[in-house]
Order: sequence, then C-alpha cells, then structure tokens
Amino acid sequence: MRFTTFVSTAALSAALVVSTAAAHAVTCATFITSDLSLSNDLIDCPDQGLIVSSVTSITIKLNGHTISGLPGSSSGIGIADSTDVVVVGPGVIKGFTAGLAINSSNSVRVENLILANNSNNIYMLDTVDSLILGSTLSDGSNGVLIDGAGVSYANRVMDNEIVNNSTNGIMLRGVSKTEIDGNYIKANGVGLNLSGADNNVAIGNTFLTNTYGVKFDVVTPGAAGADRNLIQSNRFRYNTNGIVAQAFAGGPGRNRYNVIDKNRVYDGDVGINIDGPKNIKTRVRYNNIVRMSADYIIDTGTATAIVGNTCTPGPC
Repeated sequence: MRFTTFVSTAALSAALVVSTAAAHAVTCATFITSDLSLSNDLIDCPDQGLIVSSVTSITIKLNGHTISGLPGSSSGIGIADSTDVVVVGPGVIKGFTAGLAINSSNSVRVENLILANNSNNIYMLDTVDSLILGSTLSDGSNGVLIDGAGVSYANRVMDNEIVNNSTNGIMLRGVSKTEIDGNYIKANGVGLNLSGADNNVAIGNTFLTNTYGVKFDVVTPGAAGADRNLIQSNRFRYNTNGIVAQAFAGGPGRNRYNVIDKNRVYDGDVGINIDGPKNIKTRVRYNNIVRMSADYIIDTGTATAIVGNTCTPGPC
C-alpha cells in the first residue's frame, strides 16, 4: 500500500494550524508548521492525527501522550515534502493504517516512540537520509516498510524493538543503501524482507522466533530481485528458517552478489537456504550454525561460494 497523499482538501479547510514552540493542546488533523510540545492526547482520530507538510526544521515532542485512530483512519503523524523533522517520545501512536507515514521527505528522525496496532507502524516512501531509532514497533502487519522504487536511500533503522508483526518486521522494497543495525526483531512473519532492494546492510541485529529471520524474496507476486546486500554479524535463534534467498527458474526476478557473513544461527529448522538457481554468486562465509533440526546449509543456487562456515554438530 502506498500513502502518496497525506493532506486532503477537506482536511486542509477544516484543520487547525499550529505554529508554536510552547506546549499546546491540539486536535486531530492539526497542521504543524513549527515546533510543537504536545500537551494532550489525541484519541479516536477519524482520519489523521498530526499533519506536517512542506516544512523545514521542526521538532514534535509527544511528551508521553497518545495519538490513536478509529478503524480505517489514515496516519497518526503524516510527514510530506519536508526536511529536518524530528518526532520524539516518549509517546504512543496506535490504531491507524500507518502510525507514521513519511513521504518525499529528507532527514526525518523518529526516536523513542511506541507504535502499535497500526497496519504499517512506520511507512516511508521516497524518503532519504532518515533515522528510526530506539522505538518499539509491534502488532501490525509491518513494523517498518520502506518503499521507493529506487528513490528511498540512505535511511537507517537502529536499536529498535520490532515484535509481533504478522507480515514483516522490516520490509525493504525498491530501496538502497539502508542500514539495519542493532535491532531486536522477534516473532514476526519475516524479520527482514528484501525485495528489489540493493546495496543494503544488516549488521548486529538479533532475530528470534520469526518464521524467516532474513528473506530475499522474488517469489511473492510483485517482488523483485535483491542485489549486493550484506547480512553480517547478526544473531539468529529459534527462527524456523534463519536466512533464505528464494529465486526460482522461471520466476519474476533474481538475487545476485549477496553476502551472508559471520552470522550466528542457532536452534531452528534450516540455517541458511540458497533456494533456486536464480540466486547468482551468493557468498556464504564464516557463519556459525548450531543445532538445526533439518539442514544447516542448503544450496541450489548458481555459482554460490560457501567458505569457512562451521556447523555443530557437523558437517555443514
């Protein structure tokens, strides 16, 4: 789902516009044009909570307050065509189609929030050089969905707790140069899903009890190949499948030149699975794989390099 429009004509005519740095009581569908220190909850918003459109250099402090939406509501905070926006907690955003929807913006920083029970807890489209830090993203369809057909790049998702999202903890779709670092990713359908995502890095994350820890997906309808991604020094435990790259003959795309390096994969069914001949020149090296109930490493890819891995009890 793409959230390409955050500000409707009806919302514009009805909305309160706030331009103040002081603590201020606001209502649902308020336009924020400068710094805001929130002084009240926004409960059961019918469409949008706060709206940030075409602004530069503002900070929104939630101050421990909650922004909640009715079923079918659009976004808790919608940020569009803006630069250097900070949204900082503590605070809760829940019950929206997108808890935070960020569109065509640069240098957005989101920190210390709880986003829960939103279809997409955070949705980013065509967004550059932005940071999701130290937040909890839970009980949605997707924890973080970064979308962009090559336009979203250089974003970071760091030190978050991403749990109980039914489809993906983190989904990178058509994006590049994203850094996924130090997150705790538990009990999602897929912990990290890469589709049409090139030159991204996942390092130092913990993946627990996901159906898939990391998945390179060109099998799901609409998925595209993922090239030159690095999955390094992560910890996987109790995932059904640790790391899986799927690209089958006759399928819609291919995965190329991905590197799976120095990960610890413990206590699952399958450790690493290079599944299908359209996975080309994957490098699987120096991983430590322990106590798999089915297989340690499966390879049906093309020209896969498997080097220096250890399996206990072995062999790999």
